[in-house]
Amino acid sequence: MMFSSLAALPSYTVVIISCIFAVLCGIVFKDILEYQFSQWKAKGNPSEIHYKTANLKVAYLLTSLFATLCVCTSLSTFDVPPLFAYPLGAIVVIPTAILVWVQLDSMLSLAARDGIDSIRIDVEMSEREAFQANKNNS
Repeated sequence: MMFSSLAALPSYTVVIISCIFAVLCGIVFKDILEYQFSQWKAKGNPSEIHYKTANLKVAYLLTSLFATLCVCTSLSTFDVPPLFAYPLGAIVVIPTAILVWVQLDSMLSLAARDGIDSIRIDVEMSEREAFQANKNNS
């Protein structure tokens, strides 16, 4: 298969392929992050979680890249001109990906500093305040 035949793929095929690769890269990202987190717990919860490895950054970058390609191509599938669809898709996905990365950094820093219970989202606020009060009294 030559490159010129790849460029002639229908846009819905590119949407499906890029979506599949985005999901696969996201699964790799999740697995690497879980491994780093389990390493952190195995070391006895030190004050920092080392998760900004090259492998994790590449997996997240590829997830973001394929998600951007999927959104951009999806927009062009609905007869949106490519000169409008690709920048619009990039404007939607790239800032969101940056925000998720920053929030991940904040969440893992909070977990390293205050313990894993500080990031539990399934507890009510009163329980969280009680946890903070007990931690401050200690």
